[in-house]
Amino acid sequence: MFFTYGPQAPTALSNGPTCIEVQGDWIKQCLAYMKANNFSRIEASRAAEVEWRNLVQTGASFTLLGKAKSWYTGVNTPGKPIEQVNLVGGIAYYDAICRERRLQSVMKGLRFQVTNRLDQGKNRKNRRDATTRKEDLECLAKEVIRVAITVEKTKSMTEAERHSESLQGYLGGIKGTMDGILELITNGQVDENQFVTRIQAYRQELQNAMNRFSPDIALDRSLVHFSRLLDSLELLLSGFKLLLVPFQELLVGFQQFLPIRTESAVVDSYPFAAPFPTNQSSGIISRDHGSSKTDDKELVDSKSSTGRGYRSVSEEDTVRILVYCVSEQFDLDAFHVNTVCSQLRVLRITSSIPRVVKSYRLRITKSSRDSTAWVEETKFTGYHWKGVTNSGADGFVGIKVTMTESPQEFDVLIVGAGFGGVYTLHQTRNLGFSVKIFESGSDLGGIWFWNRYPGARVDSHIPLYEFSMPELWKDWTWSERFPSWTELREYFQYMDSKLDLKKDIRFNSRVVSAHFDVTTDQWTVKTADGHEARARFLVLCTGFASKIYIPPIKGLDTFKGIYHHSSQWPEAGLDLRGKRVAVIGTGATGVQIIQEIGPIVEHLTVFQRTPNTCLPMRQAKVDKTMQEKRKSLYLTIFRRRLQTWAGFDYDSFPQNFSSASPEERHLRFEELWERGGFHLVVSNYRDALSNEETNNVVYAFWRDKVRERLNDPEMQEKLAPTVPPHPFAAKRCSLEQNYYEIYNQPNVELVDLQKNAITQITPDGIETSDGVLHQVDVIAFATGFDSITGGIMQIDIRGADGSSIAEKWKNGVHTYLGMTTANFPNMFFTYGPQAPTALSNGPTCTEVQGDWIKECLAYMKANNLSRIEASRAAEVEWRNLALANASLSLLGKAKSWYTGANIPGKPIEQLNLVGGIPFYDAICREKAAKRYEGFAFSSDKSIGSGQESKESKEVNGFATANAA
Repeated sequence: MFFTYGPQAPTALSNGPTCIEVQGDWIKQCLAYMKANNFSRIEASRAAEVEWRNLVQTGASFTLLGKAKSWYTGVNTPGKPIEQVNLVGGIAYYDAICRERRLQSVMKGLRFQVTNRLDQGKNRKNRRDATTRKEDLECLAKEVIRVAITVEKTKSMTEAERHSESLQGYLGGIKGTMDGILELITNGQVDENQFVTRIQAYRQELQNAMNRFSPDIALDRSLVHFSRLLDSLELLLSGFKLLLVPFQELLVGFQQFLPIRTESAVVDSYPFAAPFPTNQSSGIISRDHGSSKTDDKELVDSKSSTGRGYRSVSEEDTVRILVYCVSEQFDLDAFHVNTVCSQLRVLRITSSIPRVVKSYRLRITKSSRDSTAWVEETKFTGYHWKGVTNSGADGFVGIKVTMTESPQEFDVLIVGAGFGGVYTLHQTRNLGFSVKIFESGSDLGGIWFWNRYPGARVDSHIPLYEFSMPELWKDWTWSERFPSWTELREYFQYMDSKLDLKKDIRFNSRVVSAHFDVTTDQWTVKTADGHEARARFLVLCTGFASKIYIPPIKGLDTFKGIYHHSSQWPEAGLDLRGKRVAVIGTGATGVQIIQEIGPIVEHLTVFQRTPNTCLPMRQAKVDKTMQEKRKSLYLTIFRRRLQTWAGFDYDSFPQNFSSASPEERHLRFEELWERGGFHLVVSNYRDALSNEETNNVVYAFWRDKVRERLNDPEMQEKLAPTVPPHPFAAKRCSLEQNYYEIYNQPNVELVDLQKNAITQITPDGIETSDGVLHQVDVIAFATGFDSITGGIMQIDIRGADGSSIAEKWKNGVHTYLGMTTANFPNMFFTYGPQAPTALSNGPTCTEVQGDWIKECLAYMKANNLSRIEASRAAEVEWRNLALANASLSLLGKAKSWYTGANIPGKPIEQLNLVGGIPFYDAICREKAAKRYEGFAFSSDKSIGSGQESKESKEVNGFATANAA
């Protein structure tokens, strides 16, 4: 798609016909170029358009044109972004840039996709003469050309970048790592685990660099460069498996395939300027041009069928060509050509499968900024390769290659690699199933991969917040009673070392759709990067907090400072010392951020809608020796988890409030307060969450305790009001350490959003309805999530009749056992709606559900059943039970994310099962014992097609399988 006389061109600042002729001529020549080269598609790269936008806006900033409220900037149209939409530089400047881009050997900043050419009629089975062998090699060469990383970019760096030693250190590390990797490949001294570990650690360092420098340098060029480095490294990682072919399969003796000349070496139509001596034992052709006397004149193939010229590699470059031969059964993956400034290294992989009909050509010029390449599309059996030109600034020019292959098939496909996904992976693998996890992050952890804001930690004490498997807890110790996000990350890495999890996880794979095929009883799952897989069973382990929520506040895009949602906080952190910081929201996240940064910032402004009824965490360091001794009780503790309402190792007091004397009540409250954690909620009188009188007394006790810690009467009323804002614990109580003391500091301000709502965000800060502008440098959005259902509903999940789960749940959630829903066969979810979920300890709930799913799949496997689906009658009954159960408590009397009240337009209903872990576990086990009452099974394809399966029958009003 092209457009003329539009935005970011001279347009309204020029004579119309002149501008149109300039653009029309450029489009004409571009299309001619595509026609001559058999290109079917052209697309601008994101890097190129970011560079162009910066150029346009920078040029405009040198003029006075932005000082007027004019249609030049869109200010005349309400809601339109205010920016200069014309290129101020003028026609001559614009024409020169367009011509310069066009004269590049590949149109700079554009991506081309060539037309597919298949030689479908040729049978070369018996054609094995020398000429044909060379032709086969040309055709079989699956070139994935990627100019990966240019680290010596000093000339294009700004002064700020050039003088940043830390930044230079990161960039220098890139070169060192790439050199080391190629050296290891060359020498054959590497294994796959070593590569994976090395690159994952290195990629994390790059992410740290990106997080650390992007806020400070604030240069789009730097951001784009770092983004490319990450992308390049990710592609390299994906190529390791193919690069690690057995060395005994290396081609020995290149002469049989490659003609070696004395004047110049021609390698599969790649002319280089010097002869290459052959090392037959290693399968490597190498040449150090630095010692060569060979003429480095350009070699131009002007008669090429593609019409392209080919330039020699200069004398100062070093070329290494590695040729691998892989067996027909070997899993094809990405290949790479890495150009690192003066060193050019080419990795060439060939296959013994003669099914390709088109060779590839490479052109590389002396300047790294001018390096270009072409790859032509071809097909293999089951594989589809596409070459895409990807050029950009800062010396990063090259080819990005993607592959679509025949979708992989698994027995079980899991979405999410947090506690739920990891547990389900381990359990289903033990059944002998082939299992794969798709995880949107780049490592394990689920919510603990994304939560890295200041002060982030779990609010379940150890050893409750871990799995009960002895092989995990017997060798693991914690350092704190309530572990931080960093230690939880370490726990996930420890689990991987014990359970070998990562081999069955595809990271950086955000699932965008999952559709059920009634003809095969399989799910087809697609990710944002175009990957596709099929599975018999789909298990959604998206967690209760995977879809973030930021209120639609006017003017946010104009803010010139830094802002982040808590779950998008830079992993390397932000230096907030001396900064003016705003925190919007005082839920669990807000409380942790506020108490962590309050002592170090210049000024902290907290925007509170509803006060949080925080409880003392009673955090403490944990002695390793004492922890080891206590492990003799772990089995008892983990069994106890299954017997308590919240899945903790403590439960409610077994009597009502009214049966105790005032003195007994007071002593009870004081004891629970001193214990800390959730004891005041969970271990209180059993009617504390159902009887308003009892609840009000508990609130009054809490209020008095908090007010003792606040100096200012006005602050006391804001944070612990006289009248309860809602029933105590009807909104989640957060655990705090020094939260209330922070408000005694002179640099802390609390804004009551009930009285003064946020009206807009300006370039300098946050404006409230009283007209006050709160000037800030950083905004932290602790505004929560579209909880419990959001992570599931944001995926395009379509069931047996083609309708989506978002459509089904738009007016209210319907599930059966909080793990399945009718019309979505072979699909389960954990830690989701209408289960104990947010009212319970996460690992406890996860194990209950994971064990049930495992046993259900084992039952299906033993009985040769291919499909399971909840009946509509069963899910209606379950919904009614969940809502009736909730109505017996006070939890529905608060506007809380427990009920979806924090998301505009979301149906208000209790999303958790209030009955508790023992109640839930007992029902699930009962349904399984009754041969999975409420479910329909089949081993044929009749379910969903309007016919009743011959294996199914009705029992007690529910469709259930007859396993016999």
